[in-house]
Amino acid sequence: EIVNWCLTQLAIKLTQWENHRTQTEHETHMLSKVLVLKFICTYCVLYYTAFFKHHQYLFGVTPMECWKDDCILDLQWQL
Repeated sequence: EIVNWCLTQLAIKLTQWENHRTQTEHETHMLSKVLVLKFICTYCVLYYTAFFKHHQYLFGVTPMECWKDDCILDLQWQL
């Protein structure tokens, strides 16, 4: 909940810096920012496990092993 509060505050600050002509535009843009930030925060672990951890050799990173050498098991555990 702390992260959600922080992301909401960030979206509010970013939206306040913009110059919207109507209150409806302001609320629409703030809502879209909140949704995008929370989506990224919620699913970043799954994207990391599914793509980066499995294909880390493409990025030149030291190898990290998936549990029992199967990243699908890591994804199931995260869900």
